[in-house]
Amino acid sequence: MAEESLIQRAARRAAAQAASLQSSRASTPAANPSSPIRGSTPLSLFERRDNTPDFPPLSQPRFPGSVRTFGERFARDSNLSVEGEALIHSSTPFSLSERQDNTPEFPPLGQPRFAGSVRTFGERLAKDGNLSVEGEAEFRRYYETLNKDERDTFGAFLVVQTKDLLRKLTDNVASSPKDVEYSPADSLVKISRKYVWAILCLPNLAYYTGTIEAAVISTLNIMKNKHVPDLDAPDYNNFLSWLGRQISLYRSIMKTHVSDSLKTRNKDKKNIAFVCAQILDHVDSSVNPNRAFYMRVAYMRYHLKKGHPVKAYWDKVDEEMEQLRNAGPTHLILGLEEVYNDDIATYGNPADTDYTIGESALPKDSPKWLSALSAQAAKVQRFSRKQGKKRSRQQRDEDEDEDEVIVEDDLPRPSPSLRAVSRSGSLAPVGADAELAN
Repeated sequence: MAEESLIQRAARRAAAQAASLQSSRASTPAANPSSPIRGSTPLSLFERRDNTPDFPPLSQPRFPGSVRTFGERFARDSNLSVEGEALIHSSTPFSLSERQDNTPEFPPLGQPRFAGSVRTFGERLAKDGNLSVEGEAEFRRYYETLNKDERDTFGAFLVVQTKDLLRKLTDNVASSPKDVEYSPADSLVKISRKYVWAILCLPNLAYYTGTIEAAVISTLNIMKNKHVPDLDAPDYNNFLSWLGRQISLYRSIMKTHVSDSLKTRNKDKKNIAFVCAQILDHVDSSVNPNRAFYMRVAYMRYHLKKGHPVKAYWDKVDEEMEQLRNAGPTHLILGLEEVYNDDIATYGNPADTDYTIGESALPKDSPKWLSALSAQAAKVQRFSRKQGKKRSRQQRDEDEDEDEVIVEDDLPRPSPSLRAVSRSGSLAPVGADAELAN
């Protein structure tokens, strides 16, 4: 037997449901028309007064013109457009003078008609609807209007009012200026880029793919920069995104310098001292070359040689640093030393070059901003790749710039003479930068 198709299975189930419904109807006893059925109407029959008629007699008068007056009052008191006011007039039910004599009437306002049920039902809806105070008051006015025609007019008014508000909102959106690319104040741009470059070259930076933006902003606030947007300001997220963009671009420039050292045939340009000098040429002269930074750059070159995917490179760098840090209090330093010694054996000793090596990443005469930035660099938290895609602050995608053409930044570069001096410096002992490397 051929397998039953999906259409055939659906038809069979529909036929079975129809047969079941017909069978249940046949077995249900007929209702007794003489007995009242509770709940058969929206308004319970048991809540009526015995002397309250369902509808007034046909000849009973009913406030001639009251409905039109009611609608005109709402249209006059509300700020409706010409089209909205015309729609209110066209939707207002005709007055008594325009009715035919045989038109059924609802009772006048003074005559009770299920008032308790309507009010109770309305109050329950208002309570369950989570309305604002203004919305609840507006709805109460609606359900406490017992006259049907006036309530219909009130409903038409609310519909037109909503239509007017939506039209105004649409017009405002259409006429609003197009979004322009955010750019901080010039003074904030200059100082922010200075801090970004510096923090990437600090050897105590906890992670390269983490909350570096927060560290830079904290330093700006410590230095009382008045141009930094407040946390609740509209431009705060824009500044955060712009800052993230600068971090990505400068981090990529750093990686490019390291990558170029692997491609060149010039032995001198492969030396870690030359590579670090190329990177530090972008940075303020307060950030001096030191052994701990040399170890970090050698570690970057070590990971480049592993051939990681482009967008996974910095994540791999941080991942192994985190593993070393978690393995023990000295594992990170020891691991970086191993990589650094291998780098020296392969590409040459920086002590054999004309580049000086400072004794510490943060000398005692360091400016206040650099000390503050160094303290914040150690507090940077890492983002996993999964977390990085879910950041609510609209940060850039991880390493989104790695495939871009790197453009030259506009930071002032210190003179090469500040970096390349006579070989008079000496290597600092390992322990001198142990705290910074941690």
